[in-house]
Amino acid sequence: MKIIRLFFLCVLLSGALNAARGQRSDWVLTDNWFGRGSNTTRIFQVAGERWRVFCLNNGISTMRLRVFNRQHELVYEHQVGPNSSSIRTVPGGSGEYYLHIDPGGGSWEVSVRQNISRLQEWRLREEERDYMASLERTASFSGGPGTSNYSIEVPSGSWRVIYTNSRRGRLELELKGEADSVSNFERTMERPVRADTWIHHPGKYELKVNARETRWRVDFYGPRSPSESE
Repeated sequence: MKIIRLFFLCVLLSGALNAARGQRSDWVLTDNWFGRGSNTTRIFQVAGERWRVFCLNNGISTMRLRVFNRQHELVYEHQVGPNSSSIRTVPGGSGEYYLHIDPGGGSWEVSVRQNISRLQEWRLREEERDYMASLERTASFSGGPGTSNYSIEVPSGSWRVIYTNSRRGRLELELKGEADSVSNFERTMERPVRADTWIHHPGKYELKVNARETRWRVDFYGPRSPSESE
């Protein structure tokens, strides 16, 4: 009988320890982006009251990082000098945010670290997975060498733009809106690349493509309509 009681006591203690580990906060890498050229990130969730942004600038000029909330209000701005890095605590606690990166003429990397528990981290991963799965392709453009111009209307919500340079040719992309400068995007590639940027403002956008000795593709993904998600 004592052995049985001891066994159940060990089970209870183990459960309590696991629960404590799940509630204990630590600095967790929750998001990471890297690339060249300007970029707008997806809207991400901050679960804790404290979070930091790490920036690495491999360019020859100053890199500019801006943090916006879901209401598109600028909450933080930071500049990183040429060939340098920094870690900054962002003012403002839990909520939804996105970043806009203006590069310094070279490659860059930006990551977000949050002071959260394992349970909070798990919930963030699940929410991100469900959100990405809810997007559907709404428009697609592709081609080869030459210059092309396209117009696309973003009615609402956040749209993901995935672009691909298939070969070691030169590809220049330019995406500009009528009023929103935050979602404007420019990038030049000379090697195979598959990357993305995001649009968070509704409106009409113009996509300009200039390709040389390569094939390319640009896909737009928007929120699935209610009738299709049921």
